[in-house]
Amino acid sequence: MQKIILFAGIMFITYCSFGVNPPAAVQKAFTQKFEGASNVKWGKESSNEYEAEFTMNEVKMSANFSSEGTWLETETGIEVKQLPEKVIDAISETYPGWEIIEADRIENVKKGLQYEVNLKSGTKKKEIIFTPEGNPAR
Repeated sequence: MQKIILFAGIMFITYCSFGVNPPAAVQKAFTQKFEGASNVKWGKESSNEYEAEFTMNEVKMSANFSSEGTWLETETGIEVKQLPEKVIDAISETYPGWEIIEADRIENVKKGLQYEVNLKSGTKKKEIIFTPEGNPAR
């Protein structure tokens, strides 16, 4: 019985966080900015921010918009070799022996260009955001 309740709770949370219909202004802004996107799934980041997870040109992406339809951020999955050399150098210096397991390019309306890197060393994992110059961000 506990497993059924747990499963129902997880499904409810998943349904509430993704599977929402954003306002028309958000949908219109998304369609204009990401024409040709497929497999679009909408979720709510906060009471006034929506996030779309989607595929474009075979690349996994996400984009955030205000409830008024203003674009806020786009995250694009990239290969490790696409990271700026300064970011790779900073990781090598600060986290020697850590493996880069995933990387994203972030374009943010307020913070500009950044890179999110997921690192792993044994059972330890870290997620760090860098500027293109290799400095930790946020």
